[in-house]
Amino acid sequence: MVVGNSRLEAEISEDLTTVRIRLRGQFLEPFELTAPLSVRTDTVVFELTELERMNSVGVRQWDHWMRAISKSAPKAVIELKGMPGFFVDLFNLIHEFVPEPYRVESFYLPCYCEQCEVSSETLVSSADEPLPRRVEQLPALACGTCGQQLDVDIVSDRYFQFMKKSL
Repeated sequence: MVVGNSRLEAEISEDLTTVRIRLRGQFLEPFELTAPLSVRTDTVVFELTELERMNSVGVRQWDHWMRAISKSAPKAVIELKGMPGFFVDLFNLIHEFVPEPYRVESFYLPCYCEQCEVSSETLVSSADEPLPRRVEQLPALACGTCGQQLDVDIVSDRYFQFMKKSL
């Protein structure tokens, strides 16, 4: 099922115990999410790769979604895939932006290539190896254009806060 408004679209699918929600676009206005959640739901997967940005209205609506999930499926693990950099920033800034229990499967890491003088975001995924919880645990990241090693463009002490409680 696909639902949406002029700026945000949610593609929702389900099986017996998992609800998958793929968000596309900009989360800038109220958006009611009618996902089929129940006490049988053990995982709610948010695929966020195509989420472009979120303002304060989107943050408030996200909070409503998280509360609804906690109420309807209290034991469900929230799984996050493809978290864009701005989403990681919000996660680190707002207490209980994603309630426990949650699992981060992948996120985008801000990087900079000195050779190309270009900033970019690089996907870091648990499919390759366990997700890093500190900068020192990151694999070597190469620029897609020149192959030069990328510099991680974050304040390391703070950036990985979102990983502290991830399963």
